[in-house]
Amino acid sequence: MTGRSQVFAANWTKELTVVYPPDLQPAQNRTELGFTWDAISADYRKRYALEGWTPDQVVVTSVVPGSVADRAGLREGDVLLTIGDQKIHWTFEVWEKVDKMRNSKGRPVRVTVQRGGLEFYGGKADLSARVAVAWSPAAPPRSNMPTAWPDPAQMPPIGRSKAIAAAGTLYLAAQVTDDVHVQNRQGPDMWQNDCIQIGIDPTLARSDGYGEDGQEIGMALVRGKAIVYRWHGRQGRPLGIISTARASVVRNGTSTLYEAAIPLSELAPLCPAVWPRIGIDIVINDSDDAASGRKQWLELVTGAMTAGKRLSEFAAFEFGSPDEHAPVGAALFWERRSTPQGSPWQITVDSSTPVRLRAELLSPDSPNSQPVISSCALPAGRTSLSILPDAPAGRYHLKLTVLSANGQILAEDKLYTYLYP
Repeated sequence: MTGRSQVFAANWTKELTVVYPPDLQPAQNRTELGFTWDAISADYRKRYALEGWTPDQVVVTSVVPGSVADRAGLREGDVLLTIGDQKIHWTFEVWEKVDKMRNSKGRPVRVTVQRGGLEFYGGKADLSARVAVAWSPAAPPRSNMPTAWPDPAQMPPIGRSKAIAAAGTLYLAAQVTDDVHVQNRQGPDMWQNDCIQIGIDPTLARSDGYGEDGQEIGMALVRGKAIVYRWHGRQGRPLGIISTARASVVRNGTSTLYEAAIPLSELAPLCPAVWPRIGIDIVINDSDDAASGRKQWLELVTGAMTAGKRLSEFAAFEFGSPDEHAPVGAALFWERRSTPQGSPWQITVDSSTPVRLRAELLSPDSPNSQPVISSCALPAGRTSLSILPDAPAGRYHLKLTVLSANGQILAEDKLYTYLYP
């Protein structure tokens, strides 16, 4: 996200004035004003960052430098709303309006356009960013986050401990150049001011929508405090601030340095030891004043998050092994959560090494009852399991834990589930 960055701003309406010069010679294809147009398609929506448009509208597809259209301020990617007093819905209507302008040369014509917000910026003097992502199979140190890494691409030494810790840690760092930093929004509206959003497809499922396992998290400096926020996670994970994550956001002049260490247990089923390739998208949001909200943004993959959560378009990212030893990890997948009485719950366990699965069942409707506990050994790789509860219909709290050979937790998940009659 460096160099010649594409910056996407909110769609906005602009009014232009076009004058057909008296000495202009008509062209057979009616393009003598210096622009071409076409009906909006999926390709145009993506190319010009258009929001909310339908095929029965018209977009400008090219503008000749120095032409009448260029001097009037028309840009490639503009959606034509009106020409004169006529609303534009179809391409042939633009042809008709150009014909009428030929018959009234020298008379100004008002043109209203909706601008999609795609701009090109020249580098670090404007909105730009560098982002780094890394992981460690070891738990992060107990000391505070460093206030500054010299370069976001140079992560701190991680993963050198030979001990296997529970799940591991995801490290994120970003260096953003921006002239004004504003963050006054709270909760889920945080994206409307300066912050970072990260979308994760943990198993490279390439789905449309986050579904069961997709993640969306972010970092921001809110009222002087650096936070890590969750917009979407696996069912059962609370949305909002991730209290177990550590973060630092430092503003220095026109530069903002974001850093975070997030336990992988918060991002289940993300597990680089099992799936080193994931899908990822990153959005750098920018606001110059709190009242008007987001002004513009950078995005790693155009529209993959900002125009719908399309994990199928996320960039592929591959983690390297942090040391010379193969890391150990595991992940849990729920295939069936609620089931009729006498039918099993179904789960899948993926692990990089032989593990033991421990299941604990407790009824919240009978707080004095003892939990039912069972366990079994599983080989490395993917194993599908059926857990048949010997219990009456009702609500249950089911906790599953995957343990390594030395008894350390590699993955854990718990949720309320149901046995219905």
